[in-house]
Amino acid sequence: MSGGDHHWERFDAETIPLEGLRLIEASAGTGKTFSLAGLYLRLLLEHWLSVRDVLVMTFTRAATQELRERIRARLGQAARLARDPATADPDHPEEQFALTIIERAAAERGREAVIRHLRESAARMDEATISTIHGFAQQAAAENAFDSALPFDRGEQVDDRPLFAEAAADYWRGQTVGQPTDRALACLQLWPDPERLRKDLDPALQKPHVRLTGPDQAAIDQAHETARRLWDKEGASLTELLQRFAAEAAFLKGKALHKALERAGG
Repeated sequence: MSGGDHHWERFDAETIPLEGLRLIEASAGTGKTFSLAGLYLRLLLEHWLSVRDVLVMTFTRAATQELRERIRARLGQAARLARDPATADPDHPEEQFALTIIERAAAERGREAVIRHLRESAARMDEATISTIHGFAQQAAAENAFDSALPFDRGEQVDDRPLFAEAAADYWRGQTVGQPTDRALACLQLWPDPERLRKDLDPALQKPHVRLTGPDQAAIDQAHETARRLWDKEGASLTELLQRFAAEAAFLKGKALHKALERAGG
């Protein structure tokens, strides 16, 4: 999605502009790692950046390690293709992608310069900033501790469970304390305590892209109004019926029930 005119277009890692703000939507198994590694290669060759000039952030530590190794391998592959383009496999998408980017850069800067830049970049991948979002935030906070008035040893929040538990408790209290009785009871029927609420939310919290949608409040209000009108119309009859049933139920308790059954059987 383009940042200026907000129009949607099909994503192509080989041709998408590298300038500006881009929002890319992709589901599982669509080649996100392949595309990120390709964009990384383009930034190095088309903008002639070093690995220290590119920031890559993802959600999990496992993903950062996988991405770092994938990019390192792609740079080594690109250096080989730059040195000997004839070795490119025509049926290998990664190699054909890299070869296209390499030839464009070689035409502008010279093949030897491209080979040298790719080799140096692959060798310096340990200096690249590829981290989780919270890891980068921690690094930025530590580097700017004086300006941000944060402690140097703030540490990285790795276990989010206490935060989720605190958030669930805050929400639960907000729905039960100081609320109308019917609203508080509705919450208590679903979640007798904050821990039950947190457990119900756990599956959604494991999916960072999940979108929680609330009930249709207009439909709820309409149903409530319909029930109120029906009660105003039929409430007296229903109350009388329930009172009669309660009286008969009391009569059928104990010995009275057995006698009634004996009479029915006779």
